[in-house]
Amino acid sequence: MYDHTIDNICESNSKFHWKKIGLTGKKEINTNLKTIKELIKENGHIQEKDMILKMDIEGYEWETFLYMSFDILRQFKYILVEFHFFDGCKSIYSKILKKLNKNHQIFHLHCNNCGKLINFDFYNIFDSL
Repeated sequence: MYDHTIDNICESNSKFHWKKIGLTGKKEINTNLKTIKELIKENGHIQEKDMILKMDIEGYEWETFLYMSFDILRQFKYILVEFHFFDGCKSIYSKILKKLNKNHQIFHLHCNNCGKLINFDFYNIFDSL
């Protein structure tokens, strides 16, 4: 688990591994932000093929997936992600969703109905999924 915005996780468990590091799409000079590729290497998971990625990073998921290679994406059997802010650059959002769909399939979609309703590629959805 990674989160650079908090000082510690609220519950301890021997199976939980947490670091005060944030996720970014491309390599940053800021040492508190790393790419998924960097984290996979640091964790010794370069050869892993059936990992699970769970992400809720308040809008930064778009940049993360934009710069993530297909090789890295294919290492994840399941991807659980909360997408935010669909009313931004829809062409980039659409490109990223198509990229994800090349190796993964959506099997559950649940809208967060506390946002606003927007039109995205002919669908009316809430701005957080």
